[in-house]
Amino acid sequence: ERCDILAYEGAPFDVILAHSFLNQFPPAGKRALLAGWRRLLRPGGHVLTSTRLRPGFDPSVRRVRSPSEIAAFVDKARVAAQAQGYAPQALRTLLPRVQTFAERQGGWSLTDTHALRALFSEAGFAVVDLRSGAVAGDRAAFGTADAVSTRVQVVAKAV
Repeated sequence: ERCDILAYEGAPFDVILAHSFLNQFPPAGKRALLAGWRRLLRPGGHVLTSTRLRPGFDPSVRRVRSPSEIAAFVDKARVAAQAQGYAPQALRTLLPRVQTFAERQGGWSLTDTHALRALFSEAGFAVVDLRSGAVAGDRAAFGTADAVSTRVQVVAKAV
């Protein structure tokens, strides 16, 4: 059963945990999502989340993978699966799924920690902790230089 977090009506939560979720929404959707999280948290409750920042990307435009990035990703998956001893039949099943996954990857990127802090603040949160670091191997995951990003972990308290 699917649940729309923005439509959920339930008792307040102490914690909301979300991994790599914010960039699945366009800018207005991000604001609605955080407002929904704020509504669902009890006063003093926390959001723990991680997301990627992609400096240089336009946050109003959905980022999708190019055909060459998708092909590089599928090729890396094929090489890794063969190294693990996957049988040819398993590869025929696996690789189309890897391709579909890569084609669906994308989102509306946040570009820096200031924008991320502002997003939480506008929704009624105080950022308690924010840690960031380069994503190891991110450049190589899709085989292109423009895939570089920073992973950010956020702890925010409902105020």
